[in-house]
Amino acid sequence: MPQQRSYIVAILVFLATLAVGAGLLYFYFNEGFGPVRTSALPELVQDVRSGDFEEASVKTLSIQGDVNKSADEKALALYASLGIQYRLTGDPETRLVDIRNMKKAILDATVSGKVRVNILNVLAGQYSISGRDNAVFMEIYKDAPFDQYLAKGDPDLSARKLYEWSYSLLPTSNAAIGIASWYTEQVILNRDQPRTITTEYAATAEEWLSKGATASEEEAKQDPTYGDSTRYLVYRYWRAVIIGRLSVQKGEPYLSDYRTEFENFFTFAKGQQNILAEEYILYGRLFYAQLLLRNDDSVSAKIQADLLATALNTVLQPETSVFIRFLKNESQRNGATWRGISSLFTISPYFKEVANKAISM
Repeated sequence: MPQQRSYIVAILVFLATLAVGAGLLYFYFNEGFGPVRTSALPELVQDVRSGDFEEASVKTLSIQGDVNKSADEKALALYASLGIQYRLTGDPETRLVDIRNMKKAILDATVSGKVRVNILNVLAGQYSISGRDNAVFMEIYKDAPFDQYLAKGDPDLSARKLYEWSYSLLPTSNAAIGIASWYTEQVILNRDQPRTITTEYAATAEEWLSKGATASEEEAKQDPTYGDSTRYLVYRYWRAVIIGRLSVQKGEPYLSDYRTEFENFFTFAKGQQNILAEEYILYGRLFYAQLLLRNDDSVSAKIQADLLATALNTVLQPETSVFIRFLKNESQRNGATWRGISSLFTISPYFKEVANKAISM
């Protein structure tokens, strides 16, 4: 059992770092940030939601090349289309192009502050989203003013600093939840650290979790589209994850709450009916199953692993699925993360069968 739990901790850490703030897919979109509206953007968003990346690419180029479009409209088109070229071509260079474009928009004084801050939140998560690609890390922090947030040798702390910069400019739920995630992650990574530091980090995570809730409420007041946005999807996912971690690190009241948080997240994500939400559900099932095992509920963990297997069986575009790519990469590395995933095989032969099938594609 101790060895199994060490594997579980490993997968919890990996999933924790995979998509903070920006989301678990490389592309990231939203219906807008309040007052900015354009007839072309809803169509672009819908194309991305439905997985029609070729049409989304055409619409993006049209918006970017239109001299009559405002700086905000062009920045929102960029925001909506992040990662679609990578989805279409699989070329890692397109990730770097997206990062350069994000940085340009963040520093563009003609773009509204709210849009720039939300793009900054996406930028902060790009290293983990890329699978911890060093080229992505170097691209983010290689020049001013981004280089001042670089923590040498520590990409995760560097990302936290970007989230802190973002939050200082404008408090948002995604920035707050990204910071909270870092503090809960440190407790998992450094289990041998002094108890005083562990307690302090957990308390700090709770503070940022509360700030995230406050920011989320304010965003909902300011933007009628927020409840149907990717920003809110990201927030709901990470809120469940952080409460789940705190259930292990602090016990109550989180031990009584994390199941409800995950179940409510799944209900919400299913209602979104888009490709991004579908991938979040896959990661959510896997993370939730690991937490249930960690909290000694193998029966419920099997239910989640079986549900994950069923969902995995119905992925429409397995060749571009981020989750399937994640499974393939980790099976090839065959490290602690994969051993954590494969620990679910013992309680769910169905998940084992489906996962192995996906990996062999």
